[in-house]
Amino acid sequence: MHNTKKRIGPELGSLVLLAAAGLLLVIGASALPGPEYDPMGPAGLPRIIGIALLLLLGARLVSIVRTPQPVSTQTGTAPKPQPQLRRTLATAGLTVIYLMVLTLGGLPFAAVTGVYLTLLGFCMTNFSIRKLPPVIIIAAVVGIGLSYLFSDVLNIILPG
Repeated sequence: MHNTKKRIGPELGSLVLLAAAGLLLVIGASALPGPEYDPMGPAGLPRIIGIALLLLLGARLVSIVRTPQPVSTQTGTAPKPQPQLRRTLATAGLTVIYLMVLTLGGLPFAAVTGVYLTLLGFCMTNFSIRKLPPVIIIAAVVGIGLSYLFSDVLNIILPG
């Protein structure tokens, strides 16, 4: 028999950091100047992203608390640790490396973004090589699409 125990687990640290980022976006947006040429002004996008992030984190916390985790009591051994911590650490490390590579420059934005998204997809698929081909295709399309959107449509100078 299994007893169920509600626990947040290793995800709590990531959720706290993301909640702090959401709060900083919402609070920091209020320090930006008011609108001049558009209805929302420069504070609109950070405020929307911060609010969306906080709403999604709230929904995730509710789902974590409501989902019971099985704990084995007969064998005396704890259940196998979930790969969430490994995925969280890999995602955080990849994001830091991605930002450092973009900051240093020298490599094209589309290529760096494609590799970054491929590695993130690899983490999301539980490090499964079998699921990698569609991830590579999606990452390449998104990397090239973002590069085109930012540089040609929005006229934003990209690093690299």
